[in-house]
Amino acid sequence: MSDLAEARSPVPSLLRDRSSVQRVTNIELFFDLVYVFAITQLSHYLLGHSDLRGALGESIVIIGATLTEVKEITAATVTSFVIAFAGSVALWWLYFDQSAGAAAEMIARSDDPGRLGRSAYHLIHPVMVAGIIVTAAADEKVLADPGQPASTAAAWMILGGPALFLAGHAAFKLVVWRVVSWPRLAGIAGLALLALAAGAIPALALAACAAVLVITVAASDRLPWLRRPPGALGLAGNAPTCAD
Repeated sequence: MSDLAEARSPVPSLLRDRSSVQRVTNIELFFDLVYVFAITQLSHYLLGHSDLRGALGESIVIIGATLTEVKEITAATVTSFVIAFAGSVALWWLYFDQSAGAAAEMIARSDDPGRLGRSAYHLIHPVMVAGIIVTAAADEKVLADPGQPASTAAAWMILGGPALFLAGHAAFKLVVWRVVSWPRLAGIAGLALLALAAGAIPALALAACAAVLVITVAASDRLPWLRRPPGALGLAGNAPTCAD
């Protein structure tokens, strides 16, 4: 009955035909390019408006582009590049290691996948994207002058970017699995504590502490006594398959 109604409808369907495997369209590829450009431009805008008014490959592109513009490559510059790269990988690890694929399966099996998908991707993912944008801007700022003490704006970006991403990912887990991710909340608390020392240490040291903290949160997902999202068994070996 629904197929007959759809056939009579003069308005074409905006959804893909799921009866067969389809290739990525040119429109989707164009959207990807626009998205990369938007992320890059937003991070540059944030650098010029470093105040409160100002889903990861793009941040690495920005790191590499900034490094090529540095006039003199020093040990501090190389160290800041390594830290920035490690921080970006940690954000990728947090999302894609276990929860990304498992969340897609969970949403597909839910009673109302449309509603759950809107909540998880349309409402919560922009928070994580904002975290990536702020983190990319912070990386560019640290790479430009790694030895200087972190200014208020720089500290806000260095710590605020990972905090936004962790908050978004904790909300993502809460919406999809109805559980609280305590490691991510602990990571946000740790970033808040780092803010107390932000004015006393160089920006590079602050970025290193933030990166180590995010890596620790990501690594905690692999601890054998922590429960994991349903569907993550293939990624995590014989670990329990419950949301952490």
